[in-house]
Amino acid sequence: MEETEGAVDVGSLINLCNSDELDELTESGNEEAFRSFCRICLPAVIGRYPWKNRSTADLLSNFVTTPDEAFAVFLLENSSHKWQAMAKYGKKSIEAACIKTKYTTGTGKSVGWGNDSMDRFNELMETVAASRNVAGRRSTLEMTLRKEMMSVRGITVANGEGGLNTGKVAEQQKKRVKVYNGFLYAAP
Repeated sequence: MEETEGAVDVGSLINLCNSDELDELTESGNEEAFRSFCRICLPAVIGRYPWKNRSTADLLSNFVTTPDEAFAVFLLENSSHKWQAMAKYGKKSIEAACIKTKYTTGTGKSVGWGNDSMDRFNELMETVAASRNVAGRRSTLEMTLRKEMMSVRGITVANGEGGLNTGKVAEQQKKRVKVYNGFLYAAP
């Protein structure tokens, strides 16, 4: 994965997946898991280039929608045990094939969502929306993630108020993302 450059400790994220408590991703004590989730899972949902172009220039909640974030959590919760088995035994192993996903049925284009899948996705939407509305907590997590991504990319300019002032670099990064008919595209 290209976006996992720099040190990413996925152990805390895997532990949270195994405990079936992904709802608690943004709660105190899970900061490392949240940052790992953002750096590994969100680029797969929103696209590698929008993530790369915006993660240092803007706060997460300004370019990742609530449904996108909820869907990334849903995918992780739905398939993490299967992916762990694939990593341990091999992608095409019998052991990995025997493990079913938590909410969906089928594979590839024939994946089915039942009522429990839709209910869980809606719960995750509410959880993500609620976590984004917690004053201070979420913005602190997002600012930490943004600083981490700036460090990974070698951007180290900070202003005296503790906020980030990326100046010319941030403007260049924002210009690389174009909006057309409501969709974000990476500009050449």
